[in-house]
Amino acid sequence: MGHEPVLIPDYTMLIQLGIFMASYLVLRFFVFTPFLELLALREAKTSGLREKAKAATLHAEELRAQYETRMAQERKNTAHWLDIEKRKISDEERAVIEKARHKASQEMDVSRAKVDEEAKRAEAELAPKVFEFASAMSSQILGYSVNIKSSGAKASPDKELQA
Repeated sequence: MGHEPVLIPDYTMLIQLGIFMASYLVLRFFVFTPFLELLALREAKTSGLREKAKAATLHAEELRAQYETRMAQERKNTAHWLDIEKRKISDEERAVIEKARHKASQEMDVSRAKVDEEAKRAEAELAPKVFEFASAMSSQILGYSVNIKSSGAKASPDKELQA
């Protein structure tokens, strides 16, 4: 057998070590370092965007809470303003109705006074003619001439009737 293992390294090991170191340095500068930088940049962008998204979400929630608070306050203010305006309108309506009632009452009083005055005048005009009307109606109902006077009643079919 002619070949025995040699335990002491020879010069080929130094050549292999040199090739390994040269390959490592080339790969380190041209592959590993740019790849690790790319990973770091990607992580930074991803994390940064996540942080920005979280910050934007928190800001949006704060704005929503402020909006809801302001809207609730504005609704309360609007409801209060509407109540005040409704009261004003109700008071104005009540005043107009009261004024109209008072005016209508005055006009009714004037009308009643006129009607009473006309009724008294008509009664005064017709009072002397009552006996005349009574005589005419009695004559038509009875079928003969009746003459009623204020001192008493007289009727006759050509004679006078005392009532």
